[in-house]
Amino acid sequence: QGIGGVTLKAYTHKVSLFVGTFSFDTEVDFSTAHAIPLLGRYVFFQYFKKLTFNEEDKMVELEH
Repeated sequence: QGIGGVTLKAYTHKVSLFVGTFSFDTEVDFSTAHAIPLLGRYVFFQYFKKLTFNEEDKMVELEH
């Protein structure tokens, strides 16, 4: 499901993600029905101790 519980057709693939020198394996759902890429709260952000979202500069700061 997408944001707001809307059902989307998506394709799940196993990928390796790299953030700076930190890397991990996870599954990512890809969909042509959703224009904005999103990262799942559980499967991505669980690996970080601190998250800072800077909307003005369009940046996310991650502390591992």
